[in-house]
Amino acid sequence: MKNVPLLLATIIGSLILIVGLGYVFSRSQAPGMAQEADPALVLGSTTHQKGAENPVVTIVEFSDFQCPACKAAQPAIAQVLAQYPEEIRVVYRHFPLTMHQYAPLAARASEVASEYGMFWEFHDLLFENQTTWEAAESEDAVKELFSQYADTLEIDKTEFLSKIDDKSYSVQVEADLADGYSLGVNSTPTLYVNNTQTTALGLQAAVEEAVAASQQPM
Repeated sequence: MKNVPLLLATIIGSLILIVGLGYVFSRSQAPGMAQEADPALVLGSTTHQKGAENPVVTIVEFSDFQCPACKAAQPAIAQVLAQYPEEIRVVYRHFPLTMHQYAPLAARASEVASEYGMFWEFHDLLFENQTTWEAAESEDAVKELFSQYADTLEIDKTEFLSKIDDKSYSVQVEADLADGYSLGVNSTPTLYVNNTQTTALGLQAAVEEAVAASQQPM
């Protein structure tokens, strides 16, 4: 029985090690411990932004115009922007998923609209009419619908259609995709609040926390 104290010490030591590792692992996985992503990748080169000119909180959304979840997230984004108009900036970045047949075309069409200063207006029309254009039977039918949306924004339909297949309007889309892949984005919408990833459900709390933190004395 001389080895009993040694055996007990070994068991106790092992338990302490297991508990300690479990604590460290749980801390690393806790929602509040999320790490900030690279700001250069989160923001990228996009110019699609709205809200405060000098924001303390920036929401970046990697999104897909044909994604139902992205459409569902729009009210939450609009709500926090309306709640904090002087504090928040919203940035849209393209991340058309391969599963959505017309998503790349929609992204490109929004870039054409952006040339006329109508990105956000076209953005809203795409989401509002998502179930209509995603059900179209051909790409030509989708283009016709998009040209009608452009027409409501007083963009010349013929001119719009002549540009929609121009590869130059895919440059921003491809740049956004590249940054998204580098960040590990694999679904939409993927949201960042001040470079920390969150969800549509967690957006309100994340924004409130970020605004409160900005108001703390240095």
